[in-house]
Amino acid sequence: LTARSFKANRDAVLSRIPEHKSDRLISLQSASVVYDLLTIALGRRGQYEMLSECLERAMKFAFEEFHLWYQFALSLMAAGKSARAVKVLKECIRLKPDDATIPLLAAKLCMGSLHWLEEAEKFAKTVVDVGEKTSEFKAKGYLALGLTYSLQATDASLRGMQEVLQRKALLAFQ
Repeated sequence: LTARSFKANRDAVLSRIPEHKSDRLISLQSASVVYDLLTIALGRRGQYEMLSECLERAMKFAFEEFHLWYQFALSLMAAGKSARAVKVLKECIRLKPDDATIPLLAAKLCMGSLHWLEEAEKFAKTVVDVGEKTSEFKAKGYLALGLTYSLQATDASLRGMQEVLQRKALLAFQ
């Protein structure tokens, strides 16, 4: 599979001129199949570092291609490269703004190992906004927002700021 991924990279049609559109689509489809199989094989063996490196090479196919960007972000998350995964998830949000799972994942990463609480708040608010259209994510968005405010309150040094953030957290949880 790794040899096939190198072949897919080598044979890629990257030209953006209209005459090469069908060749580019065929190239993208064959590369996607190879990288999907590679994801399954390496994921089952816990080789997330190698998977993220292989998918990074595939990013030359990925202009406006959500599937490859999302796979790359998930592989970075699994490999423990949270900061880079958040950057890739931002691109995924740009490509698919109506999908609430993407900013929810980004908020989780920001709240967890990164402790980027301001970024987590932005992502949680995005989930709430997208959740207005799809109610299933609205509650998860408010939960993420409440957790973010609660973590910010714990970090705040001024008592007044702690109280304001705790009130915001309680409102989000309601």
